Amino acid sequence: MRHLDVQVIDQALQWARAGQAQWLCTVLSTYGSAPRAPGAMLVTNGSGEHVGSLSGGCVEEEFLESLTRGELREPAQIVSYGDSVEQRHRLRLPCGGVLIVLVEHRAASLEWTAHLESLQAALLGQRRLLRHLELSNGALRLDADTGHGSERVQVVDERVRIRVGPALRLILAGLSPVAEVCASFARAIGCEVIACDPGKRCCISSSKAWRCNACCPRCSSPPVVAMRRPRWWR
Repeated sequence: MRHLDVQVIDQALQWARAGQAQWLCTVLSTYGSAPRAPGAMLVTNGSGEHVGSLSGGCVEEEFLESLTRGELREPAQIVSYGDSVEQRHRLRLPCGGVLIVLVEHRAASLEWTAHLESLQAALLGQRRLLRHLELSNGALRLDADTGHGSERVQVVDERVRIRVGPALRLILAGLSPVAEVCASFARAIGCEVIACDPGKRCCISSSKAWRCNACCPRCSSPPVVAMRRPRWWR
């Protein structure tokens, strides 16, 4: 199964190529207990279809309802969820958590499509990028991320900087009950899981916790990682 951020950008790219406007949301910061870390993304086309997660469910419903009311039409704006007692009670955020979310409303365009293609390439491991966004007008810029900063998201005045890099992946060298449990944990924290097994088990297994790698001859999907057997694997 693909990393959740990759799924978000893949879907955003499909909608952009189909000429559909969309809202791309990114968690900027969290306070208290929050299920998703800064940098987590969600995308929707405004008709109820969405991919990704901001909080595990409670904030997503509030966000989608605001779109049906005709809100959040600016190219870029910051929205807080859970910063009042009433809202925390209504949204049922755990332990008084607060989420600060960047919401971008983007029309389908060649520029936006090219931006998404660059993000997709970064997530698939081709390069690391630094995404710059101006809150005043929604202007975007991508630079090579040559720094070594540990913060994935930074907000300074009216500017937002988001680091985008290769998605986390777990590679399973052989399938077993233990590997299946590991895959379920990896999926829970948003990792992409790739199974590498010379037999047929990864293809005939009913589990959807992974996708097959190149060493499985029955797999019709192109591999993401070309991988040889480790020397210790007999």
